[in-house]
Amino acid sequence: MRVSTAARVGTHAYVNPIIAVVLGWAMGGEAVTTRMLVGAVVVLASVLVVNQVESGRAVGQ
Repeated sequence: MRVSTAARVGTHAYVNPIIAVVLGWAMGGEAVTTRMLVGAVVVLASVLVVNQVESGRAVGQ
């Protein structure tokens, strides 16, 4: 945790499932529903908020 904060490092756990859905759609022909798209937007917006808040703080505080 010397390089970044725990909140920022933990965001990969939220983004990885979105990448999996996109790959499933692009390579596997899986259906993407409106509910899935709305959920992806909410997750990505949350990750952006965390990164914005964390970028305002000094690392190590």
